[in-house]
Amino acid sequence: MPSMIHMQDRLTALNKAALSGAWAPADAVDWRMTPRRPDWLLPGDFAALTGQLLRGETLAADICHRLQDLVKGALRESFRIQEEEERRHIDLLNRYIEKLNCAAQPSRMTEVFSKTLGWQGDAAALVLINNVVLEAEALTLYRAIETALGCPLFRGIAMRISKDEARHVRLGQMILDTILENMPLDERIGIFVWIRDQWRKTALAALDEYSAALRAVCGIEDRAFLQARWATHQASFSRCGFLPASIMAGL
Repeated sequence: MPSMIHMQDRLTALNKAALSGAWAPADAVDWRMTPRRPDWLLPGDFAALTGQLLRGETLAADICHRLQDLVKGALRESFRIQEEEERRHIDLLNRYIEKLNCAAQPSRMTEVFSKTLGWQGDAAALVLINNVVLEAEALTLYRAIETALGCPLFRGIAMRISKDEARHVRLGQMILDTILENMPLDERIGIFVWIRDQWRKTALAALDEYSAALRAVCGIEDRAFLQARWATHQASFSRCGFLPASIMAGL
């Protein structure tokens, strides 16, 4: 595993790259374009999906804000930069929702997300669930919605956001190489169980609340799909050295 000094150098380089690529929401896309909604997608489902993206970006920003109180040095700067990026994503989505002429509706997902933010254990759990799990889910969802909508304006937004999200995933995997180096196995297992339970609650709540929209746009129809998605995360945990696949399978 990389040394802490080497990790600081890598974080500093990543932070510089992020700052050099910063953009302003007002100039990120051509806002003169009009959102395009396929005839088969009901306005309510359209609003529900964009609202869910907005809530996900808000959770990510709030987790990054909290992490800044839990870490130091270049790592703290990494999460400060990521929070700024997540806030820009929120701005983009709010502008898009405004052009849709519809407001994001209240959602039961807010309660699920608040429990994720309320984690009181090791900061590694928040890094893992945010930068490895939720950011990967966001990338998948943005790609699916972009493909289904065929909306040039949303495509421009998704491209801007996805570039940041991919870097956030790399950041999470990079950090975990060092954070996990001295973490006891029982603590890793506890974090894994918490993340698994939070992911399941989030995924099932989304499937229940947005079933029509998710089925129409993303092809998400049942729990079998969710199980397949979780399997991809478990594979990622195994690759980064978080837990062996054999242990995760028995939990």
